[in-house]
Amino acid sequence: MSASEVKLQSTAREGAASGSFVLFGLVGAGLLLRLLFIGHAGFKNDVEAFQSWAMTLAQVPLWQFYAKAGFADYPPGYFYILSVVGHLHAAFADPDFTLLRVMIKLPAIIADLLVGMLIFRIALRFTTRTWSYIAAAAYILNPVTIYISAAWGQIDAISGGLALLGIYLLMRADETQDTVSDRFILGAWLALAYSLLIKPQAAILIPLFIAFAFADRMRVRQRVAATAAGILASFALAWILSLPFHPAANPLTVLGWLLGQYAKGAAVYPYTSINAFNLWSIRWDFWLPDTVRELFIPRYALGMLLLGAAAVVTILRYLQLRTSLAMLEAAALLALAFFLLSTRMHERYIFDGLLFTIALVFAGKRYRTAAVVLSITLFANLMYSLSYINAINGHLPVNAANLMPLISRPLSLVNVAVLFVLGWSYLGDEVPAQHPAFSEKTGAGLEIASDPRSRTWFDPREGLAALKWPVDHAIAAGLGLLSFVLSFIGYANVKTKIFDEIYFARAAEEYLKHQYIYENTHPPLTKLLITLSTIMFGGLAHGDNAAGWRFLDLVAGALMVSLLYAFAVRITGSRFFAALAAGLLVLDGMHFVQSRIATPESFVGLFALATLYTFYRYWLASQVRRADDVVVPRAVLVRVVGTTLCFLLALGLNYLLFHTQAFTRYAFFHDGSSLAQMVAVLYLFAGLYLLFRGVVLRLFAGSASSFVSYPDGTKIRLADGAVAVETADGGRIDSRRKMPVPGDLTLVQKGMLTLRDDELLATYKSDGSLEYKTPTAGARFALDGTMIDGSKTDFGPARLWLLLFAASITALVTSKWYGVMIYPATLAIIAWVWAQPRIAQALKELSRRPRHPARWGNPFGFPLDVVAATLVFVGATIYFGAYTPHFVGLADTPGAAPRSWSFTDVVNEQPRMYAYHANLKATHPYASSWWQWPLDLRPIAYYWQDSRGGNHTAAENACCVAEITSLPNPLILWFGLFSVPFIGWLAYREKNKGYLLLIVSYLLLWLPWMRSPRISFAYHFYADIPIICLCNAIALQRLWTWGNSNPKMRIWSRIGTFGFVGAAALMFAFLYPLLAGVPMTWGQWNIRTLPFLMGSRWV
Repeated sequence: MSASEVKLQSTAREGAASGSFVLFGLVGAGLLLRLLFIGHAGFKNDVEAFQSWAMTLAQVPLWQFYAKAGFADYPPGYFYILSVVGHLHAAFADPDFTLLRVMIKLPAIIADLLVGMLIFRIALRFTTRTWSYIAAAAYILNPVTIYISAAWGQIDAISGGLALLGIYLLMRADETQDTVSDRFILGAWLALAYSLLIKPQAAILIPLFIAFAFADRMRVRQRVAATAAGILASFALAWILSLPFHPAANPLTVLGWLLGQYAKGAAVYPYTSINAFNLWSIRWDFWLPDTVRELFIPRYALGMLLLGAAAVVTILRYLQLRTSLAMLEAAALLALAFFLLSTRMHERYIFDGLLFTIALVFAGKRYRTAAVVLSITLFANLMYSLSYINAINGHLPVNAANLMPLISRPLSLVNVAVLFVLGWSYLGDEVPAQHPAFSEKTGAGLEIASDPRSRTWFDPREGLAALKWPVDHAIAAGLGLLSFVLSFIGYANVKTKIFDEIYFARAAEEYLKHQYIYENTHPPLTKLLITLSTIMFGGLAHGDNAAGWRFLDLVAGALMVSLLYAFAVRITGSRFFAALAAGLLVLDGMHFVQSRIATPESFVGLFALATLYTFYRYWLASQVRRADDVVVPRAVLVRVVGTTLCFLLALGLNYLLFHTQAFTRYAFFHDGSSLAQMVAVLYLFAGLYLLFRGVVLRLFAGSASSFVSYPDGTKIRLADGAVAVETADGGRIDSRRKMPVPGDLTLVQKGMLTLRDDELLATYKSDGSLEYKTPTAGARFALDGTMIDGSKTDFGPARLWLLLFAASITALVTSKWYGVMIYPATLAIIAWVWAQPRIAQALKELSRRPRHPARWGNPFGFPLDVVAATLVFVGATIYFGAYTPHFVGLADTPGAAPRSWSFTDVVNEQPRMYAYHANLKATHPYASSWWQWPLDLRPIAYYWQDSRGGNHTAAENACCVAEITSLPNPLILWFGLFSVPFIGWLAYREKNKGYLLLIVSYLLLWLPWMRSPRISFAYHFYADIPIICLCNAIALQRLWTWGNSNPKMRIWSRIGTFGFVGAAALMFAFLYPLLAGVPMTWGQWNIRTLPFLMGSRWV
């Protein structure tokens, strides 16, 4: 809780012993008013249903109730209350059921009064007793709440009150510790569970309850455990209360039955709006089927998407603010969004939203205004529904779909406007100082400075924003699941093989039958993954179909989204903008399409992104390196001798394998060609050298001295207890000597070396430590570890990330050869980092320029020999390992019997594949040039079906055509035309390693296609799509932080950020039919090709 909240609570509780009669007076007045209306007939259908259910519950066992009750669309929670009412009523003589009508309404009336008291307790936590009384009175004396419980006879106060009780208990948990807090969390979940067992409206609060577990970073582990216990207890409560109605030995059977009751209740009214004044009644009438498509999405699905978007931004804002007041506001917004954005809403489903809004009347004028407005619109909505039922029962000659459009539509618009205003205010409120906007501490310092000069220093905090368990892992998994679900819907609707599935999906059948692999122009890894996907669905018998071929592509697409989130967290230091980057990838059309077809591109995109991420982690982990000294004569001698012996041993092993009968009798080693033996020698040498480098050299040379290096290029040698420091500009400190030696820029001060370079202050000490201070952060690099801003920092195990980088880049190349383009990107960076001190020395000798500290990473952090050997050894192991089915036995020509391929056969396949691509002269109507891809000028169509008939096929309403086009989201791509160069400029100006990696990779994954000897397609640009998404997110992050530093522009920065994401989402929804193969009329298809802008380029 914030200090302001604590202060408010302290003020609120002054004089708590006096004035209690005011609250009881309100309760008494509320009870009296309700009793005056208790005899009202109300909504006849509901009251009669409750009466019938109560009497049935008194007459039959619970397990027979649903069979005997006739129509019962409620879950079992409220039937326990009705059962008590029914049994009590059975003790009285009540022939005309007057008493029963009164008894039916009493539970809701009692709940009303208790809810009013609960609102008082909640308000008292934040404000004065006066405002707390006002909040309670706003509910207890509200004509709407009186009418719903006393006259109408409905029970919303019970379910809504339990949901509010759950929020209250979470507030209590927020201010308590240990087991007391756990008990409050458990109670909150049980209250929410019982609310859902009465009515399902409060289900929208489940994400908020889960988010509460992560709102306090100091207690995440405790809260997650308590939340997990609460969820389990909720399922147990649901099982216990459902069991009497559906006895079964298996709890899953009981819970499955309960889920069926919810589904049955939702299916009773499959309409956009059941007399509810919400989004769907602004333009359309009530009682329209919600299966009608808008933007080719069923209205019910569109409502779910809108609600999901509102829930995501609300939850993210709550996790940013992390206060009890913010949680209450989030609950109000979620409840209102549920009613106003979803389909299948009744008029009273806004009740929870009104309830939470009333509980907030103390928090500001906007909530007081909203409570009044919503009370008026809900009362009007209730009157409309009563008029509707009277008109229907009286068979009046009116338009039953909308009796009063001049009233219902403006009031629907007012309701939606209330949500918009409250939501805008909630998202735009100032953030408390202790909670930086959507960013962890490591995300600071992202301002767009007015000074465009290039920095002479690097930010030592870069890349430190690690994923935090479990919140970041949950977000990454959730975003991946969102991508999977979105892609999964209808992914197997097209049953036939489309585009290159005729080659790659066909390969699955050929692998499983050990036949000749017809598609032999690309390495085999992706074909093996498609084969695995087929096996997962039952092999040739059940998995050789669209669902089987394509499934693992769906998984790869989802993993891309999760991985991009993890990468973006490191790059941006912001959870919000990392989620934004991953969300943009979800909204990209090419990512959507490539995840739904059985071709290599989905795997190529995943492995390319994994390569960038693992290389970035390796780059960061190499910032401080401790190694065996490579300078002392003994180490140099051991290395030269060891390297020579490794090469000779590799030659000997090669001769043994390919020239002695003990091995050549095996097919694998048969007939070793010169090229195959050269590859084998290189592979054996790399493996032996890694063994020598990691074990032998350490034994022989490690004791001579140790070598430590820092990110600025400082070198430290440790020998016989002495510490010798050499700075990047040539300064020296030796613990065995009294006076340091200054360098080009370093000066001697108090037995230390100091360097001032523009805004950088570096201090070198005789103990081998470096104090590195910049305007953004301070770091201490030392022999015993690194401290950044006072916190111990571990960049991770460099060797592990080198191995993962080698595996990722090899998997990329083993998927498709054009992945080799990423080698020069990463190797060029390694060379540039390594060359920094060499270039500085050369410039000094040529032009007498002083040497500066390194800015792009540790020049001695990459052991070049180990990197090269690892890439060769790991690469060859994975690449040739993908040919295992060939070594086991495949046919080498169509119709031939399977045979075991030799290593020479596989090696000889590689030049044959290259010759195929180099000499390919094919044409294709959807071929495109490299320069068209960033402009989105020529997407590739994979599938087309034209079922129009007659002589008017060009008519607007001619039906139907269906198309699947791998079309990147144009807004994402076109914004990338700005963001990518902008990030390139930032990389240069700020010496940001992550930005540099993005730009170099973007260019080298794209520009080599200028010289491609074969035709190319837009999907060859796919590996750049996540890079563009991340660049877009970084650019929006800079816009956001610029708004923070410029109050007058703050609102525009928010509009720009959310506006772009919203526009991208709308564009994805608009283009969805072109991406998913949805049948549509000719006119609907034509407008989605943007002929007014793109002409025929998308056709």
